[in-house]
Amino acid sequence: MGGVGGPLISPYPRAKAGPRALAASRGAGYRELMRVLLYEDLEVPPHLRDRLERVLEALRSGHLAQAELKKLTPTPYFRAKLSDKDRLLLKPVRVGEEGAWLVLEVIPNHAYHRSRFLRGAEVREEEVLAPESALAQAEPVRHLDLKAPRFRLLDKPLTFDQAQDAVLRAPLPLLLLGPAGSGKTALVLEKLRQQAGRVLYATLSPFLAREARRLYFAHGYENPYQEADFLSFREFLETLEVPGGREVGFRDFLRFFAPRARAYPFTHAHALFEEFRGVLLASPEGPLSLEAYLALGVRQSLYPKDLRPQVYALFQKYLDFLHEEGLYDPSLLAHRYRERVEPTYDFVAVDEVQDLTLAQVDLLLRSLKAKGAFLLAGDSHFFREDAQALERITVLKANYRNARKVSELANRLLRLKQARFGSVDRESTYLVEPQGEREGRVVLHPASPELLKELDRRIRQSAQVAVVVLRDEDKERARQALGTPLLFSAQEVKGLEYPTVVLFRPVDSAPEVYREVARGVGPEDLEGPLTYRRAPDKEDKSLEVYKFFTNALYVAVTRAVEEVVWLEEDPQHPFLRLLGLEPGKELEVAARASSREEWAREAARLEAHGNLEQARAVREAFLKERPVPWTVYDRERVRALLPELRAGRLRGKALRELYEYALFHRARPLLEALAQAGHEGARNILRPLLAPSLEYGEEQFRNLERRLVRSYEGRGWKEVLWEVKDFGPDFRTPLGLTPLMLAARAGNRELLEALLAQGADPEARDPFGYTPFLHALERALSDEAFARERFPLVADLLAPTALDLQAEGHLVRLYPRMPEYWAFLAALASLKALALPLLRLRGPLMEEGVTARYLAEALGHLPPALLPAPLARKETLGERRAYLGAVLARSEVESDYRPARRLFLRLRRGRYLPNPHLLLRPKEGEAAWTPLGEVMDLEGLGLGRLHLEGQKRRA
Repeated sequence: MGGVGGPLISPYPRAKAGPRALAASRGAGYRELMRVLLYEDLEVPPHLRDRLERVLEALRSGHLAQAELKKLTPTPYFRAKLSDKDRLLLKPVRVGEEGAWLVLEVIPNHAYHRSRFLRGAEVREEEVLAPESALAQAEPVRHLDLKAPRFRLLDKPLTFDQAQDAVLRAPLPLLLLGPAGSGKTALVLEKLRQQAGRVLYATLSPFLAREARRLYFAHGYENPYQEADFLSFREFLETLEVPGGREVGFRDFLRFFAPRARAYPFTHAHALFEEFRGVLLASPEGPLSLEAYLALGVRQSLYPKDLRPQVYALFQKYLDFLHEEGLYDPSLLAHRYRERVEPTYDFVAVDEVQDLTLAQVDLLLRSLKAKGAFLLAGDSHFFREDAQALERITVLKANYRNARKVSELANRLLRLKQARFGSVDRESTYLVEPQGEREGRVVLHPASPELLKELDRRIRQSAQVAVVVLRDEDKERARQALGTPLLFSAQEVKGLEYPTVVLFRPVDSAPEVYREVARGVGPEDLEGPLTYRRAPDKEDKSLEVYKFFTNALYVAVTRAVEEVVWLEEDPQHPFLRLLGLEPGKELEVAARASSREEWAREAARLEAHGNLEQARAVREAFLKERPVPWTVYDRERVRALLPELRAGRLRGKALRELYEYALFHRARPLLEALAQAGHEGARNILRPLLAPSLEYGEEQFRNLERRLVRSYEGRGWKEVLWEVKDFGPDFRTPLGLTPLMLAARAGNRELLEALLAQGADPEARDPFGYTPFLHALERALSDEAFARERFPLVADLLAPTALDLQAEGHLVRLYPRMPEYWAFLAALASLKALALPLLRLRGPLMEEGVTARYLAEALGHLPPALLPAPLARKETLGERRAYLGAVLARSEVESDYRPARRLFLRLRRGRYLPNPHLLLRPKEGEAAWTPLGEVMDLEGLGLGRLHLEGQKRRA
């Protein structure tokens, strides 16, 4: 539930005729009725409740003039008048052909700059649009029942069905089971919002953790009664201690197992990896001993007792392999970290819990202050007999994602699995109930050379079609037949979805296995409701042995939103006949060729999800980029040119470009080298910092900045997209900047949206570590008009939803709701100004270090709606200065404040530098860490001396 996120504020296209003309064309008395839904968290002061009811009645009846409705340009929002000074914020949406007004927020005293939804955007009130124009511009939405009186809001508005709503009312602890597309994550996030205190959302996938965080805090959501963390399991471990080495993956396991595979003919790599991770390493008490492994019950291991000694001997070698290769297993680490975890959270929600072992779940739940204050959500694969200890288990069966035919195939797979192997209970196996009217399509085709050639022609250009094989080792055969870069194993495609999924010969890859799965099952066994019974023979290991082959196929099928195209060399295989698949007569796949922009978005999505192999294939196939025809200056090139500069051998264009590089980035050491080499401009800038010198330096910088951003603002910015088409969305200008950095510096939201749609990287860094957001923030800190008018629209697109640092071996995560987040980012954005104070903001900054006064002045330029509530409430300079002084003091390296974030190095009293010994995660979600001093090139800025002098003073 919760839709795919789009831009928060994007101007709607103007109507061809004005509102009066449109109304006149329908007749003077025309009224278009729209429903009215109230936001669940709408707060209405008591003295405005009667007036609100009158406005709502006017909206329901279509009397917009009575509501004094006006459009707030350039946003998609409207306002209605509650009183002379109070306003009501609204947004029109439609489901199909029916429209509704979403009532979002009461804005007292015309304080649009404090609106949670406007996010500080400066707005203009335009004449009310005619009702039909408002409906025509309404945003189309899904998952919204227009008959409901109220709605909830993540990134998109939504309402819950009866079963989902019962989850929100259910007490804790709670186990929530449901298939993909049942709205589990949206429910988990809404349940999280109900809790007070410090709360945790945890899951295995870094991508899902980031996406959940984005949904949770969408539209500026803040909960003053809670402090919420969103962590993947690896990030949770990092809060305790950053692990050394790298997490082991299946490909690492293949390197270990492949040379030994012949000695173990009774198993395959997937089953053995599952046994190691899910059985031998899964216990919260640590790896099982041989005695404990042999004592496991029949249903607790994939292998019969007579084979377990061989499996255990190989397991011991696997542990040695991990140590030798510098790899770690998260379950093994969970056991080792048990004594480090402290009761921290008042509530813990674990999403996609089936992906975690008991050891991992145990570690997460050990962080609870009170036993039982948790919610576990996942699919039926998680359910175990030990889960029955939970008093409240809720099963969601509705499927809002897959079309009916796709869901029917998935249900048939479940019926076959249950009929063949038995099922313990209703929680572990259930049929999904597709919602909506989409019929969809499932078709089986023989994998003949002629058909494969035609299918390849139709789908290889489309980003809407994915090809899925059962295992990694099956990909090469598929790659020879089909040229799409969107080729996945069933494991890799988890968490993704595509309109069309091509299943490439899954049964052909293991025909005897699927023949065994179909043995003894007839078509009549796959009709009607499921019957719940245990397998007759407890010693029968068929379910465990074949679990991978049945579950992987289920995952692959349910990745298809609309259509499954199933290819097999033998369409008459008994397994396929049981599923009721009849060979199609003609190939009907009509996939549309995707544009370059669509492929760019797909590559960015795959990279965010961790599917780097497929993202790389997309870029190689569809996003080929020519190298830029100019010289790009970066750290390496500049360092290589320094000997030439000092020897006086640089002339003309090279000398001019090097000077511009040094001036724009305020790289003092390079300017000093230029001055020593006789460059007059560099000499003038570096004269003693007196007023004439400062004015000259500022004028030179501003002229250069205006020239650089000229093409990125105004009406000529579309020419930038032609360069993007040639050189890619992240090409570098001569000064080492990307188009997104310059668009952010220009404050051009339209261009930013266009570049992001082309796959531009919002986390790219310039030679001194500045991201596009830091470029915009740097300008906002020194330009009050930019901060007020343009920065809110830029920040809404580019501001990181979290900032990851490592201090003293622990992950320190800063969220936008925290004053430390803004203080630290403002300090980073000020490093260039600190290195060479050319701009008018210099005063308190040029005295060696960031001060509370400087931050109070600079952050005071930003709209209060962007800042954390405690900081936004400090309206005077003095209040902000005192508050930020305390924030700096408690965040410094030598503070004994808890939690110890160690963000700032105190150079001397009241003057700070971002702690150079911190480690940054340059790319969100990645495991790599880099020293802050290296990321921001403090030596290249000439700030290394401040760090050393600060250390000497304190000593």
